[in-house]
Amino acid sequence: MSANRQKTARFITPAAVTGKASSWLDLLRLFLVAQVIAGHLAAIAYPSFPTLDLNVNADRFVAAFRLLGRFGGQAAYVFICMSGYFLVSRLLATGLNQPGSEPVGAFLRSRLIRIYPTLIAAVGLTLLLDLAGLHLFGAEQFYRSFSNYDTVAALNWRSGLGNLLSLQPEFAGAFGSNGPLWTLGYIVQFYVVGAVLARLMQADRRLAFGALAAILAVGLVFHPHWALLLCCWLGCAGMRWIIGISSARGAVALVIGTALFVLANLLPVGGAIIASGLSGALLIVAMTSRLGEGRLTTLPQPVRKLVDASYALYAFHFPIALLIFVAIAPHLDTASLAFRIVWPLLAVLPALALALIWQAALGRMLAKRPA
Repeated sequence: MSANRQKTARFITPAAVTGKASSWLDLLRLFLVAQVIAGHLAAIAYPSFPTLDLNVNADRFVAAFRLLGRFGGQAAYVFICMSGYFLVSRLLATGLNQPGSEPVGAFLRSRLIRIYPTLIAAVGLTLLLDLAGLHLFGAEQFYRSFSNYDTVAALNWRSGLGNLLSLQPEFAGAFGSNGPLWTLGYIVQFYVVGAVLARLMQADRRLAFGALAAILAVGLVFHPHWALLLCCWLGCAGMRWIIGISSARGAVALVIGTALFVLANLLPVGGAIIASGLSGALLIVAMTSRLGEGRLTTLPQPVRKLVDASYALYAFHFPIALLIFVAIAPHLDTASLAFRIVWPLLAVLPALALALIWQAALGRMLAKRPA
């Protein structure tokens, strides 16, 4: 086999990530989900920075919590990068008609059957919990004002259908309080775009590249953030070229990737997406380098279960946390240090329990499906 063909085979092989690297990437995914959730919990229950008095212990705690958990948007962008790293190579293998590659339809079925049960459950859960918050706890004013959009007005059949069709955020609004589902909308949209491009590549590679250029051109004009994230999703697949680099280079990638992740928080959305995309690529390189070789070859079983349930936790946590807050806030001093310290546990533990139960049930269901 020629050198170029060896490189191509290495690039498109989904099994190219070692167990050690996969474990580090799983921990990165947990960190990203934790960042998203921390930002949401602060938005629900804590005062904003301008209102804090740093002479008060409770406010100092909030300031520290917000500073450490303010990277939710960047975390979501990096999560999209990781999706591209793992999945675009499979589509490329299909487009190049590589031996053993899966058909386009099989790829879409395998991905959507893992995403859609949880997405449908998240939309249904949002409907039930938001209605409970509005009618059982009389929190309509809070639901209308706590976010950057009116979550009560967003609780309608159009936005619900748009979310079930994975059209959020560019082509449909948020459903109720569960705005975080936008990330899943992007990822499913990119699956479909990638599958179409793979099918075109099977017929004519020039046609596929022309279609990609047209999609990006139209996207940059009408939905620039969507187009930039698609570039990140596609581009991070290229990190498979450079897995297993030296520890020193991996350390450099880790430092620069982390710096870009922090920098992205200070930029407007377009710049944040670009900086986060570069950060995601470098963090993937660092996690798949020899930096952590000999350590963390496998994850402990409890951590593995957390990783497996992280998607469900991401999809379920927001309406659960919101309902818990409106249920307990009238009865507690939400400005006290005790409440602010305990709040993350009060909000996360029920969501985590539901996510673990759901993931276990879903895993059993998927295991019964014929191969």
